[in-house]
Amino acid sequence: MGIVAMGATACASDAGPVVAGTTPAAQFAVGSCIGPRTGPGVGDYREVACADPAATGSILSRSVSSTPGVAAQLGRLSIACPDATDVVVELSELGPPLDGDSPAGYVCIRNLKAPHPGDPGNGGGPAIVVGDCVAASSGGDVQEIRCADRAKAKTRYRVVTVETVKDSPAAALVSPCAAGTDASFVLSRHGGERRVACAKRL
Repeated sequence: MGIVAMGATACASDAGPVVAGTTPAAQFAVGSCIGPRTGPGVGDYREVACADPAATGSILSRSVSSTPGVAAQLGRLSIACPDATDVVVELSELGPPLDGDSPAGYVCIRNLKAPHPGDPGNGGGPAIVVGDCVAASSGGDVQEIRCADRAKAKTRYRVVTVETVKDSPAAALVSPCAAGTDASFVLSRHGGERRVACAKRL
């Protein structure tokens, strides 16, 4: 059982981030809903009632980052979103932030209707979760794919567990994956820990 890949490319996703623009930080609270902005105003989204026919997504969580452009760096930074997240929207160029918030923050969104790229096997979302499929190239790069897709000239795996372990040279020598797993790769590193996906070949 080998390490297929470590780091950025393991978190790649077809669902790209969307920059919200200069929208007051008091909007886009957890539990609120958003819809596309179709009239005057700044930003790609506006906050709407969840029962409004124009509503397209619900805010699952709101996070603070000290790094501007965090949503545009999904493959290079650890994005803390619930597993059900379909898309990450960056709240850059905000007005006065909420207490403890940051202009470099972002929100994690679940689409109100299908498709749900963040669901296991659907090939999207900001993170790789149990049930997702990945394709590994001969060079060791890993990319999330839809499990229904047939990747040409690449080895395909399905993630069976995700383990959190200490991020140290000694810990890196011991695989956290159970016997029978065909490959493992690092999803993210944060706070002295690393998340490792354990996968079986398809």
